[in-house]
Parts: sequence; C-alpha cells; structure tokens
Amino acid sequence: TSYTTNNFWSGFAVGEEAAKKLSGEHIVAACSLSYWGETNAESRMAGMTAGVFWVRTQEMGLSYSQLDCAELAVKFWEDVRKNGSARSDEFDFEIVSGGESNNTEEGGQTTAENAFTAHPDINLFMANNDFEGMGVAYGAEAMGIKLGEGGCWIISANDGYIKALDQSRRVSCNLRRRLVCQRLCLRGADVRDPAQRL
Repeated sequence: TSYTTNNFWSGFAVGEEAAKKLSGEHIVAACSLSYWGETNAESRMAGMTAGVFWVRTQEMGLSYSQLDCAELAVKFWEDVRKNGSARSDEFDFEIVSGGESNNTEEGGQTTAENAFTAHPDINLFMANNDFEGMGVAYGAEAMGIKLGEGGCWIISANDGYIKALDQSRRVSCNLRRRLVCQRLCLRGADVRDPAQRL
C-alpha cells in the first residue's frame, strides 16, 4: 500500500519492514514488475532492496549510510535488469526471479507460479503494486506456499487496493496497524506514535 508519495522511498519503507520480518535469514526474493524498464516499478523495487540493505547494514554492523544503501540498491537493480537475477553475499540477499505482471492480478499470479516453480525457497516476493501483490498471493496459495511468518512475505509499495488491505487482515495484527496508520497519514492525520493511537 502507499507509504509515501515517492516511489523509491515508499519501496524503502516496506523493504525495511520485510527485512525486519526476515532478520537473520537468507533472503531469497522474487519480483513482480509491471514490465521491465518501467521507471515507477523499478524505482519501487530498488527502494525495497535499499530498505533491506539498510536494515541488514544495522544488523550486521556494516558502515553504510542510508544513501550508500540506496546507491548500492540501484546498482544491484542494474544487475537484476541485465541478468534477471542478482546476489549480494554481503547483505545475505538475492533476487532469483522477476516477471512482468502488467499491473494485474492475473499477471501477478502467473509471475508467482513461474517463480515458485523454479525457486520454491522464495521467502520474499516484492510486488510493484497491490494488484500484482494480490495475484502473487493467489499464485502462492494455489501452489501451497505458506504466506507470512515461516513462509513467504509479499510486499508492495503502492495503491492501497481494498482487496489487498482486506487480505492483509489475515496476515498479522501488526501489519493491520501499519496499514491503518498509512491510511491515516494519507488523510493528513497525526500518527507519530501509531502504537499508542491504535
């Protein structure tokens, strides 16, 4: 769902949350883009990657700044674009699959089914938007892939699609709180201390 109005930093915020959920685990990621070369989608994906790199920097005691992580993520995404995958041993993170989903649930489902068939160990799926994210969830569920804790986390940095918000209710109470806070922020509410307000 929409976290900020900037594609990269919106991706960064959800990437941070995903990295916290997968703390101490090797992250095997896949991505669902509208299409390769689409600026907004690739910006969100690079942002998600930067968010993961930033959390890993703090966890591992590395000396990168947030800006360093952003620059490293953009370079990482250049490799993903060229090769279809990339790996960073330093951040214990890899992207093993990427597919074009054309901003649709159907495309997200096909992308997920293809990715999980080739890489059943995927534990993070980065979706360009909530439509694709819902499709990824349908694809994962159709293949018997567990979602959330102990399975695969699906993240998205755009849209606030009602179906996706409803789906998130099944995943976790903390996620619901964050989504409510995001909606309140988008409406201009003051949510500096969301845990106290919910």
